Amino acid sequence: MTNEPKKEFTPEEKAKGRRATLILNIVMVVFIAAPFVTWWAVKKAPTQESTAKNDAPIVSFHRAQCVYPGMENPIPPEGYQLRYQSVRVKTGQGEQTIKVPYFVQTQATLTDEMMTDAQAVKGFSNDPAKDRWEVSFTWTPQGQEIFTRMTREIVEENEPSGNMGCIAIVLRGELMSVPRVAKTITGDKCAITGNLSQTEMEQLAADLNASKK
Repeated sequence: MTNEPKKEFTPEEKAKGRRATLILNIVMVVFIAAPFVTWWAVKKAPTQESTAKNDAPIVSFHRAQCVYPGMENPIPPEGYQLRYQSVRVKTGQGEQTIKVPYFVQTQATLTDEMMTDAQAVKGFSNDPAKDRWEVSFTWTPQGQEIFTRMTREIVEENEPSGNMGCIAIVLRGELMSVPRVAKTITGDKCAITGNLSQTEMEQLAADLNASKK
């Protein structure tokens, strides 16, 4: 067995070898890291649903129409969608939750951007058993103008049929309450009502005020 003389590489060959090794290392790093980078990017990228939730207002006000009993397969008018309000009612078998259908306009007429000075208060009625907590607030001048026009148009549109129009109050994407509109409302004071506890109404008022800061 003979020992062959060790080959000596020229400086140019050594430089080429170092470049080849560097390129190979870079390719290996990219190959190994690519799946992790892709997973991280997908995990961090906001989905359409999460973006929509972040952009959605806390409270929004929409025109609404009642879906009367007996209507089979109710089809909402153009620009409206069929939505359900969860209502807790007391029956002989205890308290139950029922789903009440309404046609709710997809586009909101007003949002919490035009609301100020929200505070939780206890509303009183002729029947103490029906007293409920609510959030009272003040419209901005622009909000009050839009709300007055909205209620006036609802009354005028429903006068010929003798029905009362409605306003749907949507809380964080859920249909919270649908008060009837019997007359044009001109004041800048308003209230959000619904089947929420005192704690929930106080939290809602705090959230509305915090959104203005």
